[in-house]
Amino acid sequence: QNVTLETRKVFIFLPGNPGLVDFYLTMLRRLFEREKGNVWICAIGHAGHSEHCHDHDAKPISYQEQIQWKENFIKHEFGEWIYNAGVEVIVSGHSVGARMQLEVIKHFPNVNFVEYLGLCPTVMNIADSPNGRNATPHLASPWKRWLAFWIVRILAIITYPIPDFIKHPIVKFVMRRDSPLLDDHFVQYGSKLVNEYIIRNVLHMAHDEMCEIRDVEPFREIISTLKERIVFVLSPRDKWCCNNIVAQMRESFPEATFKVLSDNVPHAFCLSHDHIEEIISHIDFKK
Repeated sequence: QNVTLETRKVFIFLPGNPGLVDFYLTMLRRLFEREKGNVWICAIGHAGHSEHCHDHDAKPISYQEQIQWKENFIKHEFGEWIYNAGVEVIVSGHSVGARMQLEVIKHFPNVNFVEYLGLCPTVMNIADSPNGRNATPHLASPWKRWLAFWIVRILAIITYPIPDFIKHPIVKFVMRRDSPLLDDHFVQYGSKLVNEYIIRNVLHMAHDEMCEIRDVEPFREIISTLKERIVFVLSPRDKWCCNNIVAQMRESFPEATFKVLSDNVPHAFCLSHDHIEEIISHIDFKK
């Protein structure tokens, strides 16, 4: 509120996979409050990952189509205004959202991007990570993705008439298998994923990630332009962005800034309020 519309900073955030913005709303609200409304915060979810944003008759949405969706959304939402020389744009992404933001920058060469921030980023060679090696054989199997579709469809039918007070602890139990620190607040958003068409899109995109997220050669110009304004925030326990991949990132982004979170912060930090303050402490709009 202390700056003009022409010079307001814009913070564009992309989530991981599944791409529900809901998981990040607390973090984004805290950022907005911290900046006293002087930053325009825009979070863009993934097409087909929301209960209100999927077409039963459409084919699964690919990774490249997701990137096109982001480009179209930004053009529609901001129009010519975002090309104003006085507008400073900060982009950030969690997990695969960090890789997607490199694609976004590439698609908007005339926008004034002043900073890039990757949170627990999977920007390169994701299939070589411990979790990637475990997931790739399953994601590469069409019949396993088909089986997951029908399992979730049956679960959706079974659980549809069940009251929320019964469904809630079931979803919470399943989510806590992978995220032991899950806050009860986020279970309501996990319940939205019990939809076979959403799961189909989530798995299809994940398969594409394993195949397509390799080196960062297509982004050499971006890397040489932004230099130290590229910031990576890493989790020491991240099995999607492990030490070997971090070493490759340091070679590929020689002038980037690397920050390390506390040992207890997981890759899926967005599922617990405990880590929000530490995460946003690394998001600096004053550069």
